[in-house]
Parts: sequence; structure tokens; C-alpha cells
Amino acid sequence: MAMDFFEQQYLARKKTGRLVLMFIAAVVGIIIVKYLAVAGILTVAMAQQPSDPTQYHGPPPNFFTDWRLAALIAVCVTTVVALASLYKSAALKGGGRVVAETLGGRLIDPGSRDPDERKLLNVVEEMAIASGTPVPPVYIMEDEQAINAFAAGYAPQDAVVAVTRGCVQNLSRDELQGVIGHEFSHILNGDMRLNIRLIGILFGILALALIGQGVLRSLRYTRIDTGRSRNGKGGGGGVILAIIAIALVLMVIGYLGVFFGNLIKAAVSRQREFLADASSVQFTRNPAGITGALKKIGGFSFGSAVTHPHAAECSHMYFGSGVSSIFATHPPLGERIRRIDPNWDGQYTVIRTSDVDRQLKQASPLRTRARGLAYAMALGAAAGERTEPTPGTAPSRESLQEATRVLESIPQSLREAARMPMSAQAMVLSLLLQKADGPVLAKQVAALNHAYDGAFVSLVQSLAQQAGPLSSDALLSLVSLASPTLGQMSGNQHRVFKATLDQLVHADERVSLFEWALVRIIKAQVDARLTPPVQRAPRFYSLRPVSDACVALLSVIAHAGSSDTQTAQRAYAQGLATLGFPATSILDRTNCSLAVFDQALDTLEAVGPREKRTLVVACATTIHFDRNVTDEEAQLFRAVTGSLGVPVPL
Repeated sequence: MAMDFFEQQYLARKKTGRLVLMFIAAVVGIIIVKYLAVAGILTVAMAQQPSDPTQYHGPPPNFFTDWRLAALIAVCVTTVVALASLYKSAALKGGGRVVAETLGGRLIDPGSRDPDERKLLNVVEEMAIASGTPVPPVYIMEDEQAINAFAAGYAPQDAVVAVTRGCVQNLSRDELQGVIGHEFSHILNGDMRLNIRLIGILFGILALALIGQGVLRSLRYTRIDTGRSRNGKGGGGGVILAIIAIALVLMVIGYLGVFFGNLIKAAVSRQREFLADASSVQFTRNPAGITGALKKIGGFSFGSAVTHPHAAECSHMYFGSGVSSIFATHPPLGERIRRIDPNWDGQYTVIRTSDVDRQLKQASPLRTRARGLAYAMALGAAAGERTEPTPGTAPSRESLQEATRVLESIPQSLREAARMPMSAQAMVLSLLLQKADGPVLAKQVAALNHAYDGAFVSLVQSLAQQAGPLSSDALLSLVSLASPTLGQMSGNQHRVFKATLDQLVHADERVSLFEWALVRIIKAQVDARLTPPVQRAPRFYSLRPVSDACVALLSVIAHAGSSDTQTAQRAYAQGLATLGFPATSILDRTNCSLAVFDQALDTLEAVGPREKRTLVVACATTIHFDRNVTDEEAQLFRAVTGSLGVPVPL
């Protein structure tokens, strides 16, 4: 069955709720155990103190029935866990970039000439364009020789992909594509947000163990006197021993919490890995790619082990099991391989220096595609041989081929410009220059000269000539290609770039559809990377409260597809019926400006994932009413899906 992006987003949110419940249960269990342990320690310690008839009357106090102690421990444990979790979550608010850098990742220069890095970047770019997601920045973990990878972020707009050096060095292109397809599944189905939240939550439980360690370290040089003082009272050794015992209890309970945390991670992660494996095959139609990578992990001396000190915190995020644990976050390699290749002979691929080169030379594209198609049919051909993309599903092999075709249609000089810091800015600005000389072009060049130096302006004009013959689809894909590079701008560079962009767009005192779509893509894919992501829950789980915005959206799309008002009305009515709304008249063409469309999109960004699915299907239904997709409709649809954060395969 094809992966439904919206349904997986919904399920990921439900899993987040279950995660919170499991976390609360773990904290309550820790409080109970901590109370019993401390009460026992204090009861024993008080019983061993020398009795003093002038101070004590009756037997020593029984702390097991002291509700004030129970309340104090509950407050202390809850406060420590909550503050530690909030601290870690705040540290991770930068999204995927922070996770990658925490694990020692180095951002790969989009213009890198390293063959391994270039191969990796090309695969990631193809996957992103094919799936309709922003091209993510790519990190490499230089010191990790094992074969592993992960995707991290709160949303596709701030996602990053990271791989180990061993991954790019030891895998063929097909195998690397299988791994990256697996990671893109995590980007598409909502796993990333869940994974980052899991890191923050589990750190709160671990904080108890860290506090216990700190207390023990502070008492290393404390002299423990178990004798009596001159006045006949205890020397205080019992109190210190009690403190040490409590610190040990903190450590034990903290690591017991980690134990339960690993159970939670395993429960959340294992089935998602099976889904990501299946989605990778659905995407690439090449089961030999991902199974080849898994077999090499099994036959590699380094396996998939990640050695970084923070590796355990992120164990649930990796492609392969990065940390040894009795509660593994990943299914066994053999089980994952057999799910894809039931006829596997059980033999892993032993990696030698010459293996990769030989595989690259001997690979048969025809045989590889035939095996992939056969497996897709065995799965029920959910990825399907479709003649048009299905909103919200995982991309197919045809999407990947279309992405390759689009990228190959772009001149190499423009692709190279998209990968360099300043030339990426020049390339995007060049797409807005008027094609013919005149007062508008003169005004645009004057705006460029005011903000940049002469060499930069010349580069913009040169790139504009090269981009002239390209289709709008290729041009918008080029903007997506440049988004990781543009995301590295400094604050001042970003302000100058956005101000100049705005001046070029409004130089003729009107905004074309292409200009509007380009600005929306910059907002969704670049601006989001330059500001910390703000995580907001959906405001609307029904489209009824935002019906006016839905009507405006479908009206603009219907008019864009037809100059005939009656045909536009019928297309609009069909899309409206998909939403389950009562029949209404389409908005007048004069009220269907891009400003109205823009405002409607801003409103609809606040609806839930299932509502977005319904909305995107309604837009597609409106567009396909006349069995013809105009360039204007395609640009509007691309802007809708990009603004709503909905990946739609090419």
C-alpha cells in the first residue's frame, strides 16, 4: 500500500501523544521507587542513631507513611525531569542542523568537488525534487567509518540529511540511493519531529542519574566519621552515608529511567523502520539498493556502529542500529532484508576495497529496474504506474526519473551557480530580470547596483540570459536546488537579498504568477532555515471554520485553468464537492487576485494534516477537471503544496 503522507503525519502525532503518556507513566514509576528507596534509607539511618531520652519519645519515625516526604520527592523529581527536558528541547529548537552538529556532522559545501560528496549531493537533490520537498542541507560525519545515516528536523522545511563517511565510501550509487530514500521516508511521514521530541524527553529522565553522579563526585574527598563525638552524639557519618545512599539511588533510578526510555524508543522506532524500508523500495523501485546497503552493514567490520559520545541519545534516528542495546531501536538486519527479499540466502556482503568499483561497473540498469518493478507488483503496485502524481503519497520511480530529466534540462553553469553562496543569490535574482530592455529592466538594474557591486550585477545579467529558455518548472526547481546554499546567508545578507528581491518583483508595479510563486518558495524553503522553527499545533481540525479561504483558493485555481467562466464554475464545483461543502458560486474573476490567494494560503497553513490532504485533493480535482494542466495551474498547485508543507511527487 502506498505511503500516505497525511495519514502518516496524523499517526505520528498520535504516537507523540502515546509517547507523552508513556513518559508520564515512567516518571510516576520513578517517583514511587524513589520514595520507597529514600524512605527506607532514612528509616534505617534514624534507627541507627544513638537514642537520646531528652529528644526522642517512642520508636524512630517510619518514613514509609510520611506523605510530606512523598510530596517533596514527587515535586523534586517532576521539577528536575521537566526542567531538564525543557532545557534539552530548547537546545534542539534549531532543528535538524543542531542534531547533526551535535553528532559531529560537517555541513557539505553544495559546491564540493569531492567525488563521494558530489555523488551524495546529487542523490539527495534528485530525491528532494522528485518528492516535492525542499532540498535539505547535507552533513557528513567524518570520523564515523561505519555505514549509517539519519534525517533530522521538525518539518521538511528545516530537515537535514546526515551520513557517515563510511556510508559514502562503501556504498554504490544505487545502495546510497536506497539509504537516502529510507531517510526521505522519515522526512515525509513525520518521524523527525517525534524523534527530536524523544531526545528532549529522555534527557529529563537521564538528568536524575547525572545529578546522582555529581553528588558522588562532590563527596569523594569527604571524611566519613562513624564514631561518636565528645558529647556522646553521632559524628555525622550516618548523615553522609545517607546522602551517599540517596545519590546512589538517584543514579540507579536515573538509569532505570533510561532503561524504560530505551523501551519507549524501541516501541516508537521499530515499526517506523519497516515503513521507511518499504517506502524506499516504492520510491526507487530498486530493492537491490536498500538490501545491498543492509547486507554490507552485516558484512562490514564497523557495521553501523556510531562512536560519537552523544550517539546513544539519537540511537532511534539512524538508518542502522548505531548503539548496542538489549532493547534495540531497529529490527534485526536479517528481518529487514527478508521483508524486502524473501529469497535472501542469508549471506552478508563482505566489504573489500575493490568491491564497490566492481559493483558500479557490473550494475545492469535493465535488470535492476526489472527486479524493482517485480517487487513493486508483489507489494500490490501501490506506488503504481500512474499517469499523474497522487498528492500526499510517496514518490515513485517515475517521479525520480522526471526529477532527473528536469535537472538535466538545466545548464550545468546554472546548477553550479545554485551551489555557491553568492552566485546562488545572483541566480535567484536573475530569474526576475525582464527579458527585454526598457524602463523596468533599467529600474531593476539600478536596484541591483544599489545593493551589490558591479561584478555581482554582471553575474546576475549573465545568468539571466542562460535561464531565459528554461520552463517555469525547471526554474522553480532551480530555486529549490539553491535553497540549502541560500540557507547559509548571514542575517545582513538575507535582509539585503530579500529587499532586493522585493524591488525586482515590484519594479513593474505588478506581480506575475511566476514571481509570486518564486517568493512563496523562498519564504517556505529559505526563510524557514534562517530563523528557528516555531512549532505550532494545528488550529483547525475541520475546514468549516476556514471555508472562505477554501472558496478563494479553489476559485483562483479554477479561473487560472479556464478563460470561460462557466467551465471555471464547473471545475470549482467539482473541487468544492471534494471538500463536502454545499454548492456555492465561484468568486468573480476580478476578486481572484494573487493577494487573495496569498491570504487564503496563510490562513490554511493552520489546518491539520488530514484537512490538508482533503484540501490538496480538492485543488488537484479542480485542476484536472478539463484533463489539461496549464502552466499557471501547475505553478499555483506547486505554491499550494509548498506553502502547506505538503510534498507532492513530480
